[in-house]
Amino acid sequence: NKIAYIEYQDALHEARVGEIVAGRRIIEINERSIRYTMGGNTYTANLMPRPVLDLDNPVSYKIRDNGNW
Repeated sequence: NKIAYIEYQDALHEARVGEIVAGRRIIEINERSIRYTMGGNTYTANLMPRPVLDLDNPVSYKIRDNGNW
């Protein structure tokens, strides 16, 4: 049973297929993507590594609104 770690709104969620995270039901966990349903539609979120933070530059690690969720 695969586990996906999903970062959403500064919180880390652990989820398996069938579980709901932030109103989205996880239906498939692959090596490079997660498929989920929301509002009767199915979506695929492509996985990406977390960017390396430049701790010397505070602008590089401010909160942004540019994720899949």
